[in-house]
Amino acid sequence: MPKWLAIVLMGFLIPIFFFFGFFWTTYSEQSPSSFDNRAHAFSYLFASSTLYERANHASEDIKRTGSLSGIVAHHLLVADKMAQLFASLGTGREKVVVILSPNHFSLGRSSIQMTDGTWITPFGDVEVDTRLLAKFLERDSVFAYEPETFEREHGVSAIVPFVKYWFPQAHILPIVIYDKATDDQVKMLAQTIQEIVPKAVVVASMDMSHQKPEDIQLFHDEITIRTIENGLCEEKCSLDVDANRVLETLFEINRLRATQAWTLTHHGSSLTMGATTDWHENTSHILGYFQTTKDTNVFEKMFHVLVLLWKKE
Repeated sequence: MPKWLAIVLMGFLIPIFFFFGFFWTTYSEQSPSSFDNRAHAFSYLFASSTLYERANHASEDIKRTGSLSGIVAHHLLVADKMAQLFASLGTGREKVVVILSPNHFSLGRSSIQMTDGTWITPFGDVEVDTRLLAKFLERDSVFAYEPETFEREHGVSAIVPFVKYWFPQAHILPIVIYDKATDDQVKMLAQTIQEIVPKAVVVASMDMSHQKPEDIQLFHDEITIRTIENGLCEEKCSLDVDANRVLETLFEINRLRATQAWTLTHHGSSLTMGATTDWHENTSHILGYFQTTKDTNVFEKMFHVLVLLWKKE
């Protein structure tokens, strides 16, 4: 081949290879997920929009703590307390909120279930982060795509309107966890959340004691609160709650993040609120958030210093 022809061909081919290389890199990095939030539409319709609006508006004065994990009820009897919890989390600018929910109706086949889709709320639509969904499903076969489970799951739908109001820019990653999930599966989920979305807000959606007389409910709740304060169960969690594996997942996430200092924001029940006089209808609620132990120690030290100064006077 003549030298001049080789030079011409190189001058022609190099830009072509360059273009296709750039196109391939761009496409591989930015290609959209195969999941489509238009495929599934979910509703918050477990209560009127007025209930959410009143609860959120009443919590406007709550100060943000920067906390990235918390425990929230899904029993809308305490909608005002739920709003207060969300109002205290994060900065409000977070892009992802992970919702850990129990599998109330034992639907689907897998221990850990996920979905794409859009939740319709009074404050606007909330969409799943489909790119994150794809990453989780690619990570391990323990994560399964089972959108049908989410059609009835109030552990997710009841709290999504709060997410939209207090984190207006955020997408969600809803995850339903069977109580049959193994220890290894729980750890895998927690580690994957920490690796893929370390700055996400993570909320455990759970109610506590169900259908117990008040004295028994209070006794069980005290055990649950002490366990939450300790940040772990001695063995496998078997508390009087509707989501033991959800709680274990949150404990593991908090351990990985070193955010195990607990602040209780609300403890009550249907009976103590006067919502019922029949203990068969009683449900208890424990809400709060977690922060780093270091932050808590700083405040404790400041408190002790103030006490010492007061004693000196």
